[in-house]
Amino acid sequence: MLALTVIRMRLSKASTINDVARLSGVSHQTVSRVINEHPNVAPKTRKRVLEVIQELGYQPNRAARHLVTGKSNTVGLVSYGTSHYGPARMVNSIDSALRDRDIGLVSTHLREMTLSELEHSVSYLKSQLVEGLILISPLDIDVEIIRKLCQPLPFVTLDVAARKNFPSIAIDQYSGARKATEHLLELGHRSIAHISGPLHWTDAKLRQQGWQDSLSDAKLQPDNKLKIEGDWTSEGGYAACKKLLSSSFSALFVGNDQMALGAIHALHEHGLSVPEDISIVGFDDIPEAAFFYPPLTTVQQNFTDLGKQSVSFLLDLLANNQPEDQTPINPKLIVRESTKRIKDA
Repeated sequence: MLALTVIRMRLSKASTINDVARLSGVSHQTVSRVINEHPNVAPKTRKRVLEVIQELGYQPNRAARHLVTGKSNTVGLVSYGTSHYGPARMVNSIDSALRDRDIGLVSTHLREMTLSELEHSVSYLKSQLVEGLILISPLDIDVEIIRKLCQPLPFVTLDVAARKNFPSIAIDQYSGARKATEHLLELGHRSIAHISGPLHWTDAKLRQQGWQDSLSDAKLQPDNKLKIEGDWTSEGGYAACKKLLSSSFSALFVGNDQMALGAIHALHEHGLSVPEDISIVGFDDIPEAAFFYPPLTTVQQNFTDLGKQSVSFLLDLLANNQPEDQTPINPKLIVRESTKRIKDA
């Protein structure tokens, strides 16, 4: 009889706390205590109420819960650039880390990285009663502006250059670029070109700096003719590589794997073989990288660890604990078949 009643209720309308109370044989105050994990509920009663909640598919009203407990158990996320692999993986990793802790997520995406867009998004998330904020911010924004916008909520930023006394989690883009360039240097290459991402992105600037510094440390002068700005897309990588082909180089470090795919196509179109004529290294290790022709040597970013660290950092702030300063996450060079020791090296 209970099962039939539940089916009818689920078909007719969204269930309420009163429905849960009636079918559990308790008051709605008792249901509220169970939802909010109040200790003064008998185990047998708690078990019965939770079973009815599951049967009904009841979703507690977060606003009502907030009024009772002062907590929404929800985090707000501001994202930007999610049409690209890196930011999209960051969103997924954060969502997964929050789910593992049974914490809700309310997200909003910036169409443009402007102050007005950021203000609108943060204001919206505050209206949703979130307890803290995570901001994916791949472009440079004044950190004091971010602090002011987020007040009084605790927050953590992702994908920004490391700053002292600022809550940020990041993958070490500079170190990853150095690993890519030094791998090519170890293979004997001395003329290494670079296609960067758009240089108003922090990641792109750090990767280009890593390329430049690695060449300088090897007593090689970075040639301005061998660096060109791309746009993160395969089309952009193809166009940038076509322009580079007016100069001579034996290796190419590309700011992400999508652009590397376009660059490989441009090289093949020009009659050059990878890696026999030109060695190439990408960045990101997208799932398709191992299936490029040839399979792409690239730099792997640990987005899962990034999501876990950002959530743990924010939860420490919410608990009024002082989080330890986070060391940037170290990326890993994945060597495949697109790089080769230069002849006569």
